[in-house]
Formats: sequence, C-alpha cells, structure tokens
Amino acid sequence: MQVSVINTNKSSLSLVYNTATHELSGDNIFSVSLFVVDEPLDDYKVYYNAYSFFNFTPPVFIEVEDRPRLVTISIDESEFDLTPGDYEYSLILTNATSEEKNIPIYLKVISEGGGTVDPPVEYKLKYYLENKSSNDLYVCEIHENQYKGDPIQIEGRCEIKYQDKPDHFQPIIASSLSLNLMADQSISLQDLYSEDEKNFKVYLKRNGQVIFIGFLKPDGIFEDYVYDKWELSIDAFDGLSTLKNMSFSNENGISFSGLYTAFDVIVSCLKKSGLDLPINVNCSVFYEGSPGSYNTFETFYLNTQRYSQSISDPMDCESVLKSILQLFNASLFQHNGEWYINRSIDLVTNTVFNKYIDGIYDTTFSIYPAIEIGSHIDYFNVFHCNANQKKSIAASVQAYRVTYQYGNANSVFRNGELKLSGGGLDIPGWIVVNDDGMVNRLPNGSGLTSKTFTGSGESFILKLNQSIDINGGAVIKLTVQFANENINSVGLRFSIAVGGQYFNIESGGWQGSGYINFVANYSFEGYYPGGEKICKGLGDATYELVVQAPTSGTLELNIFRDKHPLGAGDFKLYSVQVAPNDSGNIKGREYTASRTKKISTVTKPNITLYNGDSVSDLFVGTIYKIDADTPTSNWYRVDEPGAGSTFKELLEINAEDNLRLSPRPMMIFEGDVYGYIPFISLISFANIPGKKFQPTAYSFDTSTGILKLSSKEFSSVYLDEKDFKVDKQYNYGNETKVTIV
Repeated sequence: MQVSVINTNKSSLSLVYNTATHELSGDNIFSVSLFVVDEPLDDYKVYYNAYSFFNFTPPVFIEVEDRPRLVTISIDESEFDLTPGDYEYSLILTNATSEEKNIPIYLKVISEGGGTVDPPVEYKLKYYLENKSSNDLYVCEIHENQYKGDPIQIEGRCEIKYQDKPDHFQPIIASSLSLNLMADQSISLQDLYSEDEKNFKVYLKRNGQVIFIGFLKPDGIFEDYVYDKWELSIDAFDGLSTLKNMSFSNENGISFSGLYTAFDVIVSCLKKSGLDLPINVNCSVFYEGSPGSYNTFETFYLNTQRYSQSISDPMDCESVLKSILQLFNASLFQHNGEWYINRSIDLVTNTVFNKYIDGIYDTTFSIYPAIEIGSHIDYFNVFHCNANQKKSIAASVQAYRVTYQYGNANSVFRNGELKLSGGGLDIPGWIVVNDDGMVNRLPNGSGLTSKTFTGSGESFILKLNQSIDINGGAVIKLTVQFANENINSVGLRFSIAVGGQYFNIESGGWQGSGYINFVANYSFEGYYPGGEKICKGLGDATYELVVQAPTSGTLELNIFRDKHPLGAGDFKLYSVQVAPNDSGNIKGREYTASRTKKISTVTKPNITLYNGDSVSDLFVGTIYKIDADTPTSNWYRVDEPGAGSTFKELLEINAEDNLRLSPRPMMIFEGDVYGYIPFISLISFANIPGKKFQPTAYSFDTSTGILKLSSKEFSSVYLDEKDFKVDKQYNYGNETKVTIV
C-alpha cells in the first residue's frame, strides 16, 4: 500500500553541458522530500537511478523526512560520449512505500570555447555614510565588486521608499533608496558612474540591522556642475522593478518545461532580481489534504508551459510572479534585507513566517508588527510631526470579479513527438509493446516502425502511460502522424476513451466497451490466390479526430500494429497528440463577488489570472496537488470558522477576501511621523480607537528621522454568508466588466 509520496520541486530538469569547458548548468540542483500519508515510516530513503553518466550528490540515496533535501547533478566524463545536440533521459526516484516518480531530464550538449573567465563576484565596502536621528544610527554602505582598498567615509543622507500601494492586495511592492552624497575635488565619486548596474551593492542599516539591500542605478545620476563642492543624487533599487524586463527562464536562459512547485517558480523569478536573499512566507490558505507543515506554495505544482507566450517567447518574471501571488491576494516586498510574502489581510500582532534560504526551509519565526502612533506630548515613541495630518475616506467595494483564464494545452500529455530515451525502445510517458521483436525505433530518435502483424487478434505498439484528466463536454482533437509503406501495409488502428467510454468512428458515438478504430491508408492492387486483398501503403498520412468528451474521466489512448494476414508491410508512427479544440471549448471561469445589500457604487477593477482550479489536464493553468497529478478543487483559510471542513474554490476565496478587506467606508490617514517604523506594520492611532491600518505610501529620511506616511484601514473580519454572494460561471472568451445590479 502506498503510504508516502515522493515530492520534488521540479517535475523536469533542463540542463546544458558544455564539452569544451566541462560545465553543467541549468537545473543541476533540485530538492527531494517525502510526503508521509500514513505515519510512521520505517524507511525514509529515496533512491534515484538515471543514465550512467549522471552523478548525484549525495550519492546512492537521500535521507529525507518532512522537509526537502538538496540534490546536485554532475556529469561523469568517463562515461560521457555525446555529440552536440538535444537529448532526453529519465530520472527514476523510488521509496519502499511510494509509487516511483519519473522526472524527464532534457539535456542540451554544446561545445563552445571558454574564453576569458570572469572573476567571481566579491563585494567589499568602499564608501559609507552615517546619519543619526531619533536615537537611531543609520549607516549606508556602498560595496564595490572586486574593490581592494580601504573604506572611505563620505557625507550625505538617505531616503528609503516603497512603491505606493493604494490596494492592500498589490502583489509586488518594489523598494528603493535615494542617496544624496556630498562630493568635492578630493572625493568626486565619479567611479559610481558604472556601466554595470550590479557593480555597486548598497546596504542601509539601522542600529546594525540591515533594512535595505539593492544595487546602484547607473542611469539617472544628478550632480551640480558649477561649484567645487556639489551634491550627487543617485538611486539604488531592490531588483523587483526590473523583473518586468526579465524573461521567465532558468539561469541558462532556457525556457522552463514541465511542472514545478509554485515556490520554485517564485524562487526562480526572484533570482533574476540579482539579489539572493532569504524568502519568508506567511500564506495560510491551503487545499484539502495539503501538508500543513509546509508553506502553501511548496505544496502545489504549476505547468510552466502556462507562462510561455510561445515556445521560444516566455512571459516576463513580473507577470508570472503577479499571477501566482494574486491567486492568494498575497504581496511580495523586501523587509530587513530579506524577501517577504504575506497576505495583508492576515497580518496580526503575532504573525508566523517560514524562512527559506536558497529555496530550502530553514526555520519558523514570528514577527510582532503592532505600532501605535500618537502625540509627542503623550510621550509616544513614534509621533505625529509637521502638523500636516489629515483623514479621508475610501469607499467600500461593492463588487469585484476575478477571471481564471484556462490556457489550452498544446498537447494534454507530454512527449507527443515520441522522443526515445537511450538506445532502446524507451519512450518517456508511453509503453512500447514489442512481443515478437518486430518493432524498432526510427533512426532520428523519435517514433517507431514495425512490420505488419499477421497473428490473430490485435497487437499493441504503443500505450499512453500518463494520468490525463478530461472534463465532460470538453472538445478535444486527436492528431496522429503515421505512414504505411510497401505491400500489405493497410492503415492506422487505434482506440480512444474517456472515463471508460470508447469512441466509435463508424457510428460517431461513444460506447461502454472497448472499440478499435481503423483508418485506411492503402491502394487496392487486386487479390492474392488465397483471396486476400493486395494492399499497397500510400506513405505518410495525418489523421485528425475531433470529439466531445461524454463524461469526466481519465484519457485512455492506444495505437495498434498494422494488420494483414500475409504481412511484409511497414507501419511507421511519428507522433500522437491530443489537444483542446479551439472551437467549442470554455476559455475560463469567472468569480464575481458582490454584496447583497447596496452600500457603495464602487467596483474594483477586474483581474485575470493564469492559474486556478479545474478538473482537466486540457488546461495548462490547472493547479496540481503535491503528487503533481491530482488537480485542486477545495481550499480553506486556516483561521476561518469551520476551517478544514468547509471548502471553497481558490478564486472564490480570492473574490470574497476583496469584499472582506473593506466591508464599509475605510479611513485613510496621511501625515508625517517622527521615528522609524517598518514597512510591514500593523498600525493603530491613539486618537482613532478600534481601527487598524497598514502603510500604503512610505518614505523615510535617515537624516531627519521623519517618515512621510499614508496608511489605509483594513478589516479581516469574516463576512456573514447572507451579506454577500460569489457567482461562478464559465467564460467563452468574451471580456466583460463587473457592474452593480
């Protein structure tokens, strides 16, 4: 009995090996864990097996329990003899109590000269300045890559800013540091004009605690040209603002392929920022049956094909991150020199985070974000200043709509091109049947050829060996590329079924028992003396069948050998694809939340997301559970009444939370504050009892100790079911705007 599930952060590995430099790059580090269904286990060892020239560290097996462990792949050059080209292999992971896990390895072999090797990146302190305000010491450090000299103290001031956040559910909040530095003839600071935006790394520290890390921005530098002493203005950025220009690809620039955990997608995107910082996560929304000891992003898989505009044109990292974070109304930002992900609606006086270093769990800790702001005369540590405080009111949201855009798959299963692994008849994702030894691989490494079968009954050549779920009513298209050659080669024989119902191309309907379809591809040349037909294959052919699934269920697909009593013909199979048909299919699903009582005329702008719950592998936007196979459908919020027994679709929760956040007109409080508070703060004001706020605009000057702050009230109280509704309906491609009835 299966009592555990082998879990990896990647469902496929893309590698590049350079035979000239002997370097392996790409997804050469991944993690493995064992999700225990029925405890306890006697054996937590996961064994892995792959082609002989792949080495793994640690060797032979991985001791895993509860949390992931890192595995590194390398190439054994004594076993390696491949020429430049593209290859596919399989990594098999096994445990005594688990089903084996098959991970495709896509290996690209190149041979390119190494040339000059850049020295490793090594930052050293070059300049620093100090400001003291409100009994706090602020030190700004500018580190230069490969700097060899002594630190130089300079004069200046800093201002740390966060991107304005008018919506508490804003998914990405970039931060920056504005530096105003004093220069003269002796310290001109001309070296800060760098062509490489990663040449200077900036740290801002408060009483020794890092509160910002970023890179100097080489453009946008301003300085006074007239005087012999001047002020130079320059900005540093945290990298989040640059992600819109970074393609969603691995470190080699190769597009991702296959299923990855959502957390690994997030980690991969954040690496493109240039800052390899710890990631802290608080997101207490889980699907039914998910392992609660993990952060939710570790527990589900996404198809990375969803984030490709085309095969060679991936989306940008910002768009990918936004879509994943917006599923949960979560926000990403830098705080204390680390990345934080949390749902602002769940911020409480003791908020628990899981910390990850290099994408691997490190520890669990709490933050205590409560801050009270009052008057100086009442001896508050953080108090109002500059007499510019004001209050305003933001209207409640009456209605809101989120749309899940399914994204049809190019093929609902992998390896429709029938690429072979190794030198035999192993086709990943398929079972090849060769009972009589008459089946062979095609010379180009993709597809099969077989001699015409002469026995009684039917003989398989290929069976789909992947768990593919199709939703009832979906329109799918089967495309088979094949060939019949020489005498007594007749045609294509296949069966296709969904949920145990088999399609009969003769009757044009579905039936409960197995049925083998025949598609002729021959010319009639007369009869043999024994009465058998003389058939001559017509060569290459493509067969297409468009059908509507009669029910929801698993796809079954089989290809049979060509059949003739006298044999001698040749049947070739090039590719087998099943994909959603463009015509007649649902394009997405809409979730519209609205209040039953009209309290506002304000609607929140629609958003469209690339992932969501669905029961079908037809859609690349489907979210999969930790087994990387079962689609999600039921979710819950940990602190919700009835949590663990009452479930909703993920985007139903998303829509509801947008109403929860502002159940009434909410207060906005603006004005300068003396004293430092973190960006992640749960704010209360002494003269506004019973309300809680979070920052929406934030700019802190280290030289004056003054924070320009705007805060907006929020609510986390669950709504009574009678006070709202969430309508769910399918979308057929039309774009609509939510309106108030």
